[in-house]
Amino acid sequence: LSAPGFRLRRISRGAAGRERRERRRRMKLTLESHAGESAELMRSVLRPNGELRTEYPLVFDERGEGRLLSLLEGGRVVSTCAIIERSLICPEGETRVGFIGSVVTHPEARGRGYASKLLEYAENTLRDAGCEHALLWANDPVFYGRRGYALDGHEVDFLVDRTVGSFPVTDVNVRPLRAEESEAIHGLYSEHESRVSRSTAETALLLGCPKMTVLVAEQRGEAISYLCFGRGADLEGVAHEWAGDVD
Repeated sequence: LSAPGFRLRRISRGAAGRERRERRRRMKLTLESHAGESAELMRSVLRPNGELRTEYPLVFDERGEGRLLSLLEGGRVVSTCAIIERSLICPEGETRVGFIGSVVTHPEARGRGYASKLLEYAENTLRDAGCEHALLWANDPVFYGRRGYALDGHEVDFLVDRTVGSFPVTDVNVRPLRAEESEAIHGLYSEHESRVSRSTAETALLLGCPKMTVLVAEQRGEAISYLCFGRGADLEGVAHEWAGDVD
């Protein structure tokens, strides 16, 4: 309702609209040019008392193929994530997949849609690179579900008693990984019918992750299998990769 000569004015909505328009004007999406600032934002949110770079060398090491995407407002990184393009190999064939991880927004900038805008940029970047699917690990399925992500795959966890029983006497010796064995370990990894494709150099980078123990089973001087136990903060106390002779 309004009287002649008067006009209804929605002050709060208009102000909010102006604020959104101004925010969009100040926003900038960028690839890698602010990698240092983006990496520090990730660390401050995900590892406030620790280190993140060495846990994920394929993203943060200059020899890795991962990239950091950033959303800037007023010249400051307010939201960031990591992406890496991989080939998934399985008996049915091979497909190109984009992995998205470490999606973080500065605590003072949350609730403004920055993460959604950043994910859209990440998805478009991966699509332009030829990826057919996007895959991520998330603690907030509701948020990602609104963007069209769905739960997929499964994980089987086993609790192993720390008390070790007796082992049969064989000619197999179990020992820690040696520095020069990354190529042999990569060969064993590549025997998996279903795996993420990676190079020998990438396997070597991953074997050097902090807080990770790699055990090798050796028979007649040859590495026949291996197991990776623990890795940084995310996989502490977890046996997460193995390959080779299961007998």
